[in-house]
Amino acid sequence: MDRKGFERIVAICACALLALAVASLFYLARDLILPVFLAVFIALVLQPIVRRFCRLGMNRPAAAVATMLIVLAILFGGGYRLTAPAIDWLDRIPTITQKIESRFHELRRSLAAAEQASEQIQEITQGDQGDESDTVVVAEESFARNMLGQIGSFMGQSGITVGLLFFLLAFGQPTAERVIQAFELRDTRRRLREITRDVERRCAEYLRTVTLINIGVGIATGLAMWALHLPNAPLWGILAMALNYMPYLGPTVMVGILGAVGIVTFEEPLAMAMPLLAFLTITAVEGQFITPAIVGRQLTLNPITVFLPIVVWFWIWGVVGAIIAVPLLASVKIVADQLPALSPLSAFLGRPVVERNRTGTETKPTSA
Repeated sequence: MDRKGFERIVAICACALLALAVASLFYLARDLILPVFLAVFIALVLQPIVRRFCRLGMNRPAAAVATMLIVLAILFGGGYRLTAPAIDWLDRIPTITQKIESRFHELRRSLAAAEQASEQIQEITQGDQGDESDTVVVAEESFARNMLGQIGSFMGQSGITVGLLFFLLAFGQPTAERVIQAFELRDTRRRLREITRDVERRCAEYLRTVTLINIGVGIATGLAMWALHLPNAPLWGILAMALNYMPYLGPTVMVGILGAVGIVTFEEPLAMAMPLLAFLTITAVEGQFITPAIVGRQLTLNPITVFLPIVVWFWIWGVVGAIIAVPLLASVKIVADQLPALSPLSAFLGRPVVERNRTGTETKPTSA
């Protein structure tokens, strides 16, 4: 092996170790890093609202507070109305499981036969060991203590997210401008302003567009469930909107949820299948027509690079990580579009974005 080949292998191994180290850091420090990512993405979405308040004569801190109060009021108002139905469905999970099992007699018999065979094998194994075998007792952590720990972690992360979101909305843009002004060369400052402005604009447009599309999916799902007389239709609409941030994985989870709810709610086979069929129709229209027509004009991601980040971020940060995986990937793609050094990464993540100027002619994204 020549020296160049050896150096290439060393570089690949170093990149792999760096990626593993970064993933480990994100996993171990998720309680701190996750709120930071959430605050940045939310700030990109809410920044235009802050600017509108500033045009009305408000200073940036006051505009940031007003924007956050509006968003928090909407979230808490909707969450308060949906808390009781969500808790009710969670409490009914054992009953739902029993009803689903009762609808599938053959499957239940097969499972019972397998369980009986397993018990027989266990009895034989225990019989061979005799009475000398020790009994191991595992002390399980109390459910109340576990829940208190989860609530404490959630409150801490929420506090970090809200606090950092305020500072990003109130002082983020002036801070970025001061950093750019610190560069001596005028041409460098101009290019940095162009890149920063374009990245912020395209990220905000993408996140707002995807959010509006997901809201439309949630509204359509809620109306469809209401028309089909499925209980707590707004709950299923909100859940469909949140899960739709996770391509492939989110709609699959929603299909399973609506399928189970339809089975335990209705008696007729067609009525059981209708909520599932309605949601599949909504997601098919959204995925095949609406999203490609709207989002495709702003950003087109390679499907190969979409699924793996969802799995990885779900492993690192759970459901929230899976939700922000695609927006994070889109942000990386937008940054890579602007930097010639990252053009191979941009090509791998998706095809180049073609924008139209005011005259209607096509233009490529600016680069430094």
